Amino acid sequence: MDQLPGAGTSVGRAIVARLAAAGVREVFGVAGGALTPLLGALDEQEVISYVGVRHESAAAMMAAATAQATGRVAVCLGEQGPGTLNLVAGLGGAHNNNLPVLALTVSGNSRTARAGSGALMELNATLASRAVTKWRRNVDRADQVPDIVDIALRKAVLGRPGPVHIDIPRDVLADVLSPEFPGLRLASEPTGPAVDSVSVRWAAELLSGAQRPVVIAGGGAARSGVAAVLRQVADHLAAVTLSTQMGIGVLGTGGGLFAGHGGVIGGPALIRAVEEADVLLAVGCRFSSWWWRDGRSLVSDSATVVRLDSDRTLPPGAPARMLTLHGDADVSLPALWAELARSAARAPSVWAVGIRGEYIRYTAELDELGRQLDPPAHPAALACAVARMLRPEDLVVLDGGHTSFWSNDFVPALDPRRVFHEPGMAQLGFGVPYANALALAFPDRRVVTITGDGAFGFHVAELDTARRLGLRTITVIADNASWGVIGAAQERAGFSLGTDLSGTDYAGIARGFGCLGIRVDDLADLSAAYSLACESPAPVVLDCRVRFEPHPMLPAFGRTTSSVST
Repeated sequence: MDQLPGAGTSVGRAIVARLAAAGVREVFGVAGGALTPLLGALDEQEVISYVGVRHESAAAMMAAATAQATGRVAVCLGEQGPGTLNLVAGLGGAHNNNLPVLALTVSGNSRTARAGSGALMELNATLASRAVTKWRRNVDRADQVPDIVDIALRKAVLGRPGPVHIDIPRDVLADVLSPEFPGLRLASEPTGPAVDSVSVRWAAELLSGAQRPVVIAGGGAARSGVAAVLRQVADHLAAVTLSTQMGIGVLGTGGGLFAGHGGVIGGPALIRAVEEADVLLAVGCRFSSWWWRDGRSLVSDSATVVRLDSDRTLPPGAPARMLTLHGDADVSLPALWAELARSAARAPSVWAVGIRGEYIRYTAELDELGRQLDPPAHPAALACAVARMLRPEDLVVLDGGHTSFWSNDFVPALDPRRVFHEPGMAQLGFGVPYANALALAFPDRRVVTITGDGAFGFHVAELDTARRLGLRTITVIADNASWGVIGAAQERAGFSLGTDLSGTDYAGIARGFGCLGIRVDDLADLSAAYSLACESPAPVVLDCRVRFEPHPMLPAFGRTTSSVST
């Protein structure tokens, strides 16, 4: 076990030592005066990289992206008052998508200051973060800091992962550990729950006896690295395979009995498969509202769900009949596979083949939409064209509300942690920060973001971050010059207010940040523009003009929470 700094060590250095020893390699934030002791400690070492961004919410999003792509806990910083509020605004995605992030903030008040005293930038930081963190703590004394950091890092990853928050008064951060402080030794990693052999056998019997089995891969499956085993299980059962947006790529999108991903936006075959299944194997899946109709789960009340999850708790919309194998999927799934392998492999049923056929017909209809190239092109045509130009090793971020629906249909995902959504909070504008974090974590891979024009505007300043860091990212904007879905809804209601986004030159804005910006009015010119983008040493923005067309699954998406049933 590693000995961490003890008496006489500054609090900033103690924090950095603890983070480094725990495997943290990235810290994101905006430089601020109250953060000076911590930033100085970061500057003294080379294990952890500090990345300065243009807005604290982007720092939180970059930390979330790093956690999702690498499995490592990442750290984001917020200074007192406004900096903390900005940081909190970006933590929602990490919270709702169960991503381990540590948020560190510095209070402007001293440890002895009275609340409500009128201090500059006064804020109850932990109260502000309560809705978007799974655990939070104020620090009162310097010698508490190492222990609290240790606890926070464990809280972030144990059970259902998620963001945690520590708030430190600025005078405590500037302090040193007292002479009585003995130093801190890193505790050994806790052992996860043992696999319940009885439950495993019961689960195997349920799945082996299923007439209409379905396998759903969630974000927990991607995080646990169980893609190969889960594919063996699905093949053995001849099950229809589906994925949540956080689990995209775990079961691949290339063939077999795959019938869609992303919940109800994945198409009618996905909805039918979930509704008609008699037994479902769900690995690391919450059954969030993406899998609902009229406020209730798509899963039939008569169906049984075999759930593999590290968290015992269930959201209100979860299916009624459920057998949970509690623990990490990298332990419970191999145990289940060992039991299933005792039985003979199944051949695909007529039902499963029919589901797959329905999915193929649906994707053929989408392909027809993707051929509508006449300017302004159909959004499906842009998504289809970009998908054809992607390489298997490229990392792809799907931002934008309605734009992400079309991208979800066309972008292939043969492996986990290749295509990135933000379905939990669905916060527009995460794309550029996410792409920047991915480019930092995987400098040898091309990172492509497909986003809407509205979403792109939220964090356009992070193009400056990408340019300063020399990141070779490509951002493709589906530019319909409007808040498309909202505008269409207002039109049906007989008015139009606040949805027009015309007249903005996003390519010119990109050039102003020192990036390459290209406007594409005709998709016939996209291939040449994309080739230039791939050769550019600077970040690239391709501003592609499209028209608004409603996605065919938009009505189904609208029905997910249209009327909550009890």
